[in-house]
Amino acid sequence: MTGAQRAIGGALSLGECAPIEPDDLIGLLPVPVAISHKKAGEQVLLPAEESSTIICIISGWAFSYRLFDDGRRQIINLHLPGNLIGLSTVTRDVSAWGCEAVTDLTYISLCRDAVMAQVRLRPDLALRIVAEAVRGEILLRERLADVARRSARKRVANFLFELYCRSQSVADFAGGQAASIPLTQDKIADAVGLTPIHVSRTLREFKLAGITRYLGHDLQIVDPEQLRRISTFDDAYVQWLKQPSFSVRSASKAGAGGQAAPAGVAASVLSAQRFDASQSGLR
Repeated sequence: MTGAQRAIGGALSLGECAPIEPDDLIGLLPVPVAISHKKAGEQVLLPAEESSTIICIISGWAFSYRLFDDGRRQIINLHLPGNLIGLSTVTRDVSAWGCEAVTDLTYISLCRDAVMAQVRLRPDLALRIVAEAVRGEILLRERLADVARRSARKRVANFLFELYCRSQSVADFAGGQAASIPLTQDKIADAVGLTPIHVSRTLREFKLAGITRYLGHDLQIVDPEQLRRISTFDDAYVQWLKQPSFSVRSASKAGAGGQAAPAGVAASVLSAQRFDASQSGLR
């Protein structure tokens, strides 16, 4: 492993539940390693752009979005360090949505064919990538329930508390201090399917209650426990948000027949399905 691969692997290990581990990079990254950078607000992927790469975030935040004919935008998901973007390229040659940098972003682009070649040889890697796709689906389904059925207050509370929980698994999260969410009111509105006016009113209510405050362009979560009480999340879902697992047993620990026993990922997927089911009903 080269020095650059070791540095990238070390950075990924500090991200949110990164499915790509340092040892995986040997077969995935070219030499020399190409590291990409985007400024906040720059496009990482354009909607329907031809693409055969899977993006892995090293540092910074990004969001994926769908653009409508009338110019409106729906933010699909937020992506933190360690997350993969563009798994849909496994089944199609164009991006299913656009992707924009929320903050200054550093990432690597993994060749789809190289990833698939490694997946054929590494069932543990395949299962971790499957678990990452399941994680994204669960977040998306929860957002769908918010947009379809929940009040403005619940939508905003769920969205902010989700990001608060997820940010705690990132190494640069400042424990004990107010967590910063680098999103404007317009972006929050695009994520939860509300107008900026509705979001502004809700955030004003949260500010008066001492839950949130804006510091520059960053929204700070001052009282996460009060925000949690407003949200619809149960304890199991909150725990999963903070500590989703991608651990699998290595092939060296396989049982008879040489088959790896991916207990960690199996448990993660089953737990994810259980959390998903617990959230699917209206509260």
